[in-house]
Amino acid sequence: MTRKQFAVIGTRLKEELENIKNLYKELSGKGLTGRRKKIRSIFPEGDTFTLRAVGSILHDFYVAAENIFEVVASRLR
Repeated sequence: MTRKQFAVIGTRLKEELENIKNLYKELSGKGLTGRRKKIRSIFPEGDTFTLRAVGSILHDFYVAAENIFEVVASRLR
């Protein structure tokens, strides 16, 4: 692997880690990190909109993690 290829991979991984960090900050800013009991108390009963919004953020987290694994796996072949 050349230095340039290594640098591209490093940059891509840093971008995805930054995405994950921002997603965590977004959840944390709404009080959605920490103990499960505390988090459950934030959601009003029947508030499907908030649940769907949180689900979207968790999906973005999953995609960022998946992208990291794909970048690493594609370079190990």
